[in-house]
Amino acid sequence: MLDKVAEVHHTSPIPKQLQDWVGHPLILPDGTIRGKYFQNKTMGGVVPFKFIYYPDGTLYPNPHFRIEVNPSMLLFVNNIQLLSDQSQIEESIYSAKKHLSIIPWIPDIDFGTGTLFRVDATYNHYIIGDIQDYLRAIYLLNDYPQRESRPWKYSGMQFYSKSTTCTFYDLFKKHRAPSAAGILRQETSMRGARNIADRMGIAVPTMREVTIDWLTDTLQHDLAVLHLDGTIITNRDLAAETLMNKYGVNKGKNLYGYLVIRQTMTKEQLMARGGKESTIRSWIQDIEAAGVALTMTDKVPLAPLYIQRKAQKSSGGTQ
Repeated sequence: MLDKVAEVHHTSPIPKQLQDWVGHPLILPDGTIRGKYFQNKTMGGVVPFKFIYYPDGTLYPNPHFRIEVNPSMLLFVNNIQLLSDQSQIEESIYSAKKHLSIIPWIPDIDFGTGTLFRVDATYNHYIIGDIQDYLRAIYLLNDYPQRESRPWKYSGMQFYSKSTTCTFYDLFKKHRAPSAAGILRQETSMRGARNIADRMGIAVPTMREVTIDWLTDTLQHDLAVLHLDGTIITNRDLAAETLMNKYGVNKGKNLYGYLVIRQTMTKEQLMARGGKESTIRSWIQDIEAAGVALTMTDKVPLAPLYIQRKAQKSSGGTQ
């Protein structure tokens, strides 16, 4: 459920500590040059920590010391197995504090108490069949409010905004590890302290407030927005049959026609051609009520995607 996190502490490394850092100038739009530093920390051949530091300035009025960590790397030394239990989140906080306490070139901080700057809610869907069939279907879902749809480099699909991004991708094509085979990864990356605070309903959220339930709700929300939460992805024959069985031949045929058009046109494109938003919204509600997704596959129907509170491998189509 939990992948990468980042938190901010308003403190500064001392000059002697910064001598071991790699410095990068930050050039502001007005030409002002400010100091920016970052340093990675390698453990066991992997890099579970990344540190970024901005001194006082106009971008950050207080010292901005950011720690980015992958809790999966800390606990499992890989990025395939995910934290899926509340006790594992607590264990990752303890583990991070232990490792940070022995690094001499960072300030003395209490990990877990900094303001959250990034949280990645992540889930592994175990797929029986071809993951590419799911990705091709998800690629056709191009109506995510206030987010840009685009292909993603690891054979996937991304719904992007500056503050929150939802991504689906083939985990094996990213890691090339046998244990990643058959996994469709879903990831919601939330960035920015204010965005995370609004989503959590907490003024100053820290990692100690992150719960499995909140991560689960976040992932389920994205599936629901895409009309994929527990909804079968049909082929054309099953979609037509399902809609006509539920609504009769005439209405079912009209809804099926809209569903076919949606495979190549967005809602905005239909409205630009004279379609009424209220009518389109009604069609979507009727299609969803029939248990049909807004995308289709050219092959056999695809089993629904579900988010479970605790990920476990099953013998079903997906989990």
